[in-house]
Amino acid sequence: MSCLISFNLTGRMLIFILILILFSFFSSEIRAQDTIRLENPSLEDKPRCCMPPQGWGSLDFPGNTAADVQPGGGFKVNRAAYHGSTYLGMVTRGDGTFETVYQQLSNPLLPNVCYQISIYLAKSLEYTSATRSNPNDNIDFLAATIIQILGGNSPDDPELEILNASTPVDHHEWIEYVFEFIPTQDFSYIFLSAYFPEGIEYYTNGHILIDNLSDIIPCRDITD
Repeated sequence: MSCLISFNLTGRMLIFILILILFSFFSSEIRAQDTIRLENPSLEDKPRCCMPPQGWGSLDFPGNTAADVQPGGGFKVNRAAYHGSTYLGMVTRGDGTFETVYQQLSNPLLPNVCYQISIYLAKSLEYTSATRSNPNDNIDFLAATIIQILGGNSPDDPELEILNASTPVDHHEWIEYVFEFIPTQDFSYIFLSAYFPEGIEYYTNGHILIDNLSDIIPCRDITD
C-alpha cells in the first residue's frame, strides 16, 4: 500500500512539473512574439556628419542637414558611447527646425496596449556648427533639448502621434530614461525627434545624444 501511494504521488508530481514546463514555454513564446526588436538599437556605424546610422532613416527640413553618427562625426563631439562605439546626435535650431530619425518596426504597435522602451540620453560638453543664416561662423548648439517618441505608418505620414517625451536633457553623463506609452491606433513606424522643451519663449539651438535603445516590450513585462 505504501509503495502504491508513493508511486501515485510521484506520478502526480511529474505531471505537475510537466505542466509548469509547458506553461513556462508558452509564456516565453508569447512574450517573444510581443517583443519588438529594433534594427541597430545601439546606433552603430561609421562616425559621420549628416547621415543617420544603418537601419535608420532621417526626416529633414529642406535645406537642413540630417542627424549624425557620433563621436567623431564633427561639431567637436567626443563623448564616449555608452554602448558599442557610436551613438546618434540630433539638433534643434533657432529657426524652429529639428532633426528626426525613424525605423519601420518588425511588428506594429497595437492600439490600447501599454509598451515600454528605455533609451540612454546625454548632452555633449561642446556642440558647434555653422547655420544657414551664419554659414561662415560656428555657433554653439548647447541648449537643453528633449526627445520625442512618435508613432506613424510611413516616413511621410502627416499625422504622427506623440507617444511620450523626455524632460529636458541637460546632463553630460549617460542616463537611462524609461518611457511607457499607449498608442491610439496601429503604428508600423517609430520616430525619434530632438525637440524644444515646453514653455520656452523662443526656439533654441540645442542638441541631444542618444544611445543603447532597448527592445519595445509590453508593460506587463516590467515586473517579470
